[in-house]
Amino acid sequence: MSTLIVEDGNEFPVLADAQPVLRLGFLVVIERGQSGWGAYVPDLDGVVAAADTEAEVCSLISEAVELHLQGLRDDNEPIPEPTSHAHWVTV
Repeated sequence: MSTLIVEDGNEFPVLADAQPVLRLGFLVVIERGQSGWGAYVPDLDGVVAAADTEAEVCSLISEAVELHLQGLRDDNEPIPEPTSHAHWVTV
């Protein structure tokens, strides 16, 4: 087993069969409604959240994305590639 030495002198084992961590970014749409805040992820069907505050809905949608992706992994389903993006128009 080899080790990876980081700058501060700490050594961490490197496992031969370790898989790289894949990080994805998904667009989250956050909207303020009459009675609170809502959020959804266009690239992940059914991933939504609602809350009284913007901060709370941001936290809940993050959790929802993580749970959804973990469910896909557990079911051996493919994780969709993010395709949505945003463009701000100033008028």
